Amino acid sequence: MENLQTVIVFIVGLFLGAYLPSYFKKKGENLATKEDIASIEKEIQEVRSQYSKDLELLRSELTKKSYIYGVRYENEFILLRELWPKLVDLRQAAITLRPEIDIADASDQNVKKNGLIDFTTQLKLFMILSKKISHFIHLKFMMSLKS
Repeated sequence: MENLQTVIVFIVGLFLGAYLPSYFKKKGENLATKEDIASIEKEIQEVRSQYSKDLELLRSELTKKSYIYGVRYENEFILLRELWPKLVDLRQAAITLRPEIDIADASDQNVKKNGLIDFTTQLKLFMILSKKISHFIHLKFMMSLKS
């Protein structure tokens, strides 16, 4: 019986001696792999987080620029819509300043005087509006330098 116990203990010892070191080695490798995976996943999360922050910053900048350009062009369009009829009126007033042959009753000094007054008035209106528009032209030029 003692021999049987000795044989059993010997076989168990051989089994444990051969199996346990490889078992613990494999467990260690698995633990190292888990740690490697965890660090890689952490890096991936950091990159995703930074990418999301950068993307949101870019989106907000684009939204802001889009809004600014939209408002600017809307105001510019309003001014141009006001300017166009003034240009037509200025053209008509300039036509009245042409040589006497173009005016039906050019000998009448009142016609000439009224034509000159009309032209001067339309020119002043045009100049006022063109100063407003020159502000937008200046802004466009400055914005093109920034880009």
